Amino acid sequence: MSTQAEITSEQVSAKFAQLQRGSKYAAVVFTVLAAVPIVGLIGALIIICPQFEDGSLASMASMLASVCAQMIILSAIFATCANMLGCIAKGQSPFCRKNICLLNMIAALFLAYSFCDTITNNIWLAEQVGDTAVGIVHQDSPSMGINVTMIAISIIFFCFSAIFKYGSLLQEVSDDTI
Repeated sequence: MSTQAEITSEQVSAKFAQLQRGSKYAAVVFTVLAAVPIVGLIGALIIICPQFEDGSLASMASMLASVCAQMIILSAIFATCANMLGCIAKGQSPFCRKNICLLNMIAALFLAYSFCDTITNNIWLAEQVGDTAVGIVHQDSPSMGINVTMIAISIIFFCFSAIFKYGSLLQEVSDDTI
C-alpha cells in the first residue's frame, strides 16, 4: 500500500479550472491597473506643464520626461501581467514559453523603472541642493540614490522565469513519457 495519495486526472483538471477562473479575474484587475498610471500621467501633464518657469525649464523637462517614462513602464508591467494571466485563463499552461518570455519582460521593465527612478531622484536632488533649498540638508557631495527595491524585484522575476523554464522542461518530459 502506498503512503502517498495519488492525484487523479479529474483532480488536476479541477485545480486547473480553478486556476483559469482566478487568472481571468486577476487579468481584468491588472488590465484596469494598467490604465491608472496613464490617467495619472495625463493629470500630471495638465497640472505641471503650465507651471514651468524659464529658469528651471531644462531640469523640469528632464524630470517630467523621466516621470513619463516611469508611468509608461509601470503601465507596461501591469499590461504584461494581464497578458500572462490572460493566457492562463484561456487554457495555456502557466509553464508555456510565452509566459517565460513575459516574466523576463517584467523583470527587464522593473530594471528600467529603477533606472528611471534613479534619474528622477538625482535630477530632483540636483535641483534642490543649493543656497535656497528648503527642507534639504546641504551636502558637499550629494549622494546618488539607487532604487534597490526595484532591482531586487527584478531579480526575483528573473528567478521566477528560471523556475518556470525548468517547469516547462519538466512538463515537456512528462508529456513525452505519457
